[in-house]
Amino acid sequence: MSQASKCDVLVIDDLAVNRALMQMLLELEGYTVTTACDASSALAQLAAAPPALVLLDIMMPGLDGYALARRIRQDSRFVALPIVLVSACEHDDVLQRRALDIAGFLPKPIEFQQLHAVIQAILLQPAAQLVEP
Repeated sequence: MSQASKCDVLVIDDLAVNRALMQMLLELEGYTVTTACDASSALAQLAAAPPALVLLDIMMPGLDGYALARRIRQDSRFVALPIVLVSACEHDDVLQRRALDIAGFLPKPIEFQQLHAVIQAILLQPAAQLVEP
């Protein structure tokens, strides 16, 4: 098991089935996973136990993924925290992702090999570029 596969990952998604799927896939690889169903619980999780990486759904009620990523980036502790956006949207906003320094993007439905490859690429490279499947 690599060093990257032992890190903490925060999964933020409003749908329980999506959180459970990502948690199961990640835990099978040895990651420690916490989950949040909305922006307020995500911000509380971040403050309590900062993860090594965040998987963030774009389409959520209240603050969407872009707005939540903006809030996360406003906290100086999380300026460099890798955030991977996850979405079923066919069209996402690449310019907004770049402006928010988003580390990667994964389309839904999540495929295990893509999930693993994107996370490994981000965590194993100190200055990772935008990672896409």
